[in-house]
Amino acid sequence: MVAACGSSGSSAGGTGGSSASASPARTYTIGVLADVTGVGASTNKAVVDGVKAGVVLARRQGYTVKTVVADTGSSPAGALSGAQSLVRQSHVDGVVEATVFSFAASPYLKSNNVPVFGQATSPEWATNTNMFSVSGELYAEQANTAFGAFMKMQGVTRVGLLAYGVVPNSAQTVKAYATSAKAAGLDVAFQDTQLPLGTSGVQPAVLAMKDAKVEGVTAFVEADTGFAIIKNARQAGLDLKVPYLLTGYGGDLLDSGPGALQVAQNVYFATTMQPVEMNTAATRQFVADLRTAGLSAHPSYGEYTGYAALAMFADALKASGGDATPARLIAGLNTLHAFDAAGLLGQKIDLGQRGPTSKGVDNCVFVVKLVGKAFQLVKGAEPICGKPVG
Repeated sequence: MVAACGSSGSSAGGTGGSSASASPARTYTIGVLADVTGVGASTNKAVVDGVKAGVVLARRQGYTVKTVVADTGSSPAGALSGAQSLVRQSHVDGVVEATVFSFAASPYLKSNNVPVFGQATSPEWATNTNMFSVSGELYAEQANTAFGAFMKMQGVTRVGLLAYGVVPNSAQTVKAYATSAKAAGLDVAFQDTQLPLGTSGVQPAVLAMKDAKVEGVTAFVEADTGFAIIKNARQAGLDLKVPYLLTGYGGDLLDSGPGALQVAQNVYFATTMQPVEMNTAATRQFVADLRTAGLSAHPSYGEYTGYAALAMFADALKASGGDATPARLIAGLNTLHAFDAAGLLGQKIDLGQRGPTSKGVDNCVFVVKLVGKAFQLVKGAEPICGKPVG
């Protein structure tokens, strides 16, 4: 379950940080606790590659980082045993966590005061002070106006919302999005928060949405389930104006073949970080680091997460003077008042402020649409931002 993923070369200094703040003789070890196999893999396995690109970023800032991967197998038992192995056997300095079963590993990592980096997927990201979300969101139940505003902007009047029953944040997020839709004057025509994890058997939900005349749908699910919803909707004759997914954006989709691309045509994808289609200085550097790591130039959701997590780790090392003991590293993280994920957030977040952001920095998300074999930026959603509501 646990395997060495490789390490960077020796420090060469460079842009983005001073090698004087690092410890040139020290190699830091980061654990990657991820759903590499199983139902969570379609979204989370790419985090491993994102971390590889993040190792390049850290090396440029003067830090040598070795990574060790623990595959959860997409199970609670695998998440816990993977976390235990990373701490007890690999003696990691921190953990990049990318699993739908975060709740199973988090108590153990908290009890050992291990710094954890990643995208918040369950309530303990807000309460456990050793856990730091790379895009700021911590409270799934906090509604904001962005989702409803986007759907309304696209001409949707009736929305459908779906989620897994076993993932703690899913039902809370559905409730928040329903509040957002209602605030925009939209009708929440259908909700299902009890989908089995990883399911492709979504026909009953799709037929119910058709009966409810749903025009726009979003699902808080893994990418494979999201695409199954869209495929079945089209087969059932449900003409969705806006199929809107929170996972699936990136190179994994573009490289997945004509069948998958056909299913994903005209699907909208939301991301909390700048899409590479924006061609900013931050996205260009991200692409360059991916290439240096031997990876595809078009990143996926998971690669963004892994890369941003290593950017956070490097910033924490700077703040702690290169001291990776848990107490010093966590204290350093709490002094990062302007974290921007190597510029990819487009704005800055205060890691010492565990505030009420529900999605993205200042409740902002970027939205792209797949047309042909390319993602296109959506006008008015570069990003679209919301205000707390409800």
